[in-house]
Formats: sequence, structure tokens, C-alpha cells
Amino acid sequence: MNRDIFLEIHPGVQLFYFGLVILVSIMLPHPAVIGCSFVGALGYCLWLRGWKRVLRFQVFCMLPMTALVVALNGGAPVCR
Repeated sequence: MNRDIFLEIHPGVQLFYFGLVILVSIMLPHPAVIGCSFVGALGYCLWLRGWKRVLRFQVFCMLPMTALVVALNGGAPVCR
């Protein structure tokens, strides 16, 4: 496992950072902003855990959950 810089900083700073990231993602729903958020989160997760663990989590946890959400929403397009 790689060294995580978030383990060395104060929890209040962590809360502020993640709160700010979530707030920006909610307030700016532009596809470029969402794409940058996704790429950054995926890259950081890959750096910490490695591609095998990330791929296993994505296939066995996130893919079925995404399929469930799509099924519950009726498969309707997001943009009208």
C-alpha cells in the first residue's frame, strides 16, 4: 500500500477538503467538471489500492448498484 498524505493532516482539514470537493461537484454539474472529478478519484484510488482491487470492487459492487439505479429510474435519459 502506498503512502497516503491524508493520514498526516488534521481531520478538520480533511473534512474541509472533501466538503469543498463535494460542494463544487454539486454546484457545477458540467460534464467536464464531473469527468475531472471521476478521473481524479479513480487515479487516487488506483494509486492507493492498485488496479486489481479497484477493478474487483467496480465489477462486484459498483456495476450491480449502477444497474439497480438505472432499473429503478426506468432507464430514462438524464438530459431532456
